[in-house]
Amino acid sequence: MPEQEKQHALKLECGQCRAKLDVSLLDPFSIFDCPSCGQRLRVPKVFGHYLLEKECGAGGMSTVYRATDKNNGMLVAVKVLREEFISDDPDGANFLRAAHIAEKVSNPGIVAVLECGICNRTPYTTMEYMGKGSLEALLKNDMLPPSSQVFNWISAVAGGLQAALNVGIVHHDVKPGNMLLSDECAVKLSDFDLADLRVGSLSKTSLGWASPAYASPERLNTGEEDYYGDIFSLGVSLYELLSGHCPYNNKGDSQQLLDRRRNHEYFRLMEVNSETPLAVSDLVDQMLDYAPIMRPSYADIIRVLNTAAGTAGTMTTRNLTFREKLKRFLPFGD
Repeated sequence: MPEQEKQHALKLECGQCRAKLDVSLLDPFSIFDCPSCGQRLRVPKVFGHYLLEKECGAGGMSTVYRATDKNNGMLVAVKVLREEFISDDPDGANFLRAAHIAEKVSNPGIVAVLECGICNRTPYTTMEYMGKGSLEALLKNDMLPPSSQVFNWISAVAGGLQAALNVGIVHHDVKPGNMLLSDECAVKLSDFDLADLRVGSLSKTSLGWASPAYASPERLNTGEEDYYGDIFSLGVSLYELLSGHCPYNNKGDSQQLLDRRRNHEYFRLMEVNSETPLAVSDLVDQMLDYAPIMRPSYADIIRVLNTAAGTAGTMTTRNLTFREKLKRFLPFGD
C-alpha cells in the first residue's frame, strides 16, 4: 500500500453491531472477526477515493473488484490493470481505450462507465456494479433461465449493441461471459476491450483474446468482421441461454469450426428446447446464417424477442422459482 495511504487511519464499520473498527494495521482483503460481536469481516484496500472490498472477476490483464466510493457511498466495480502489465502500458493508454469507447454509449443494455484514470501509477476503470455476475456463471451453476427472461435479456443487449453501432462501435466479443446481471435481474453488456470505432469497414480482430465458440464464420475465415459478427455471436449466446449449450461442436481447429458453420451443423433451437416459439427458432437460424448480409437487424431481433416475451408472460411458476434461486445466488462468495 502506498505511503500516502498508510498515513490515514482506515476505519471499518461492522455491518452487524455497527462498531467502528480501526483496521489500518491489517492486510488488505484479510478476514477477521469483529471483537464486539464476532461477525466475520474483510479488510478493504484503499485505492484513491475507493475502498476495494473483494475481487469479483479477473481477465487476461486486469482484475475487477467490488468497491465503495468514499465520496458518496455508492457500490461500484473497479477494474484495474494488474501490476505485472503496468510497465507495458505506463500511461494507461491501451487499458483505458476500452473505457473511453464504452463511455460513448449510454443505454440500459450497456454497463455504464462512471470514471477512468490512473491512481498510484495504476490505470483503472470504474463501472456500475452488477451484483449477480455473468450469465455464463448462471449456466455453469446449472441455473438455466426461463425462456421469457432470456428473451428480455437478449432484447436489452441487442438494444445496447444498436446504441453502440449508432455511435460507430462494434463490440467483437459478445458472449454470456460479458453479459452481467444486476440484483434487480437486469442484464447489460460489458467488456469493450476488443471493440473498435470503424463502422462501414471490416475490422481485424485476434481470436487469441476472444472466444472461438462465439466467433462468426468471417472472423474464423479471415480474422475480419463488421457488426454482423456481433449479431452472429448474439445468436450463439441466445441459443446457449435457451438450451444450455452452444449450437456447434467447438472442438478442432479454425477450419473445422468454420466448416460446421458453413454446413449448419447444429440442431434447431426448437428441437432442443420444445418451449421455444417458432419465430424465435427461425430468428436464431437467421442470426447464425453463414452469409453476414442475411442476418437480421437489431430492430428485427428486438421485435421478435419482445413479442415472444409478451406471449410467454413473466409470472410463470418457473420464472418465480428462478428469481428465488437468483436471490440466493452468490457469484462472488459471501
